[in-house]
Amino acid sequence: MVAPYIYQGDAEDSDYDFGGNDLAMLLLKPCPAFDARQVLFKLTDSVRGATRGYWFGGHNVMSLHQVFWLVNLPLQILGDDAEAVYRWAIDNDLAGFIPLDNRIEILGESDSTTVG
Repeated sequence: MVAPYIYQGDAEDSDYDFGGNDLAMLLLKPCPAFDARQVLFKLTDSVRGATRGYWFGGHNVMSLHQVFWLVNLPLQILGDDAEAVYRWAIDNDLAGFIPLDNRIEILGESDSTTVG
């Protein structure tokens, strides 16, 4: 059995995977298929631009599993679009989907605790 734990140590520790980005790159899978039976979230212009229209087949909405996949993409992939994607997720009450290290890195310490 593996018990959950909280990492406590130097952030510069080479064993620490900031935001889980290295693991996410190793385990990266294609975007889940659109599923109209799930809760749907309307894309804003900024997020539609960030998704480049091809990740979600040009839909103006995303299903819940697609949103989870999007906000958990490694920062190496989200790049300059991370802020727009994270703010959109927060606006849709989905801040809990965003890896905390990544949220603090992109939005700053003060925004990391602001939800909604």
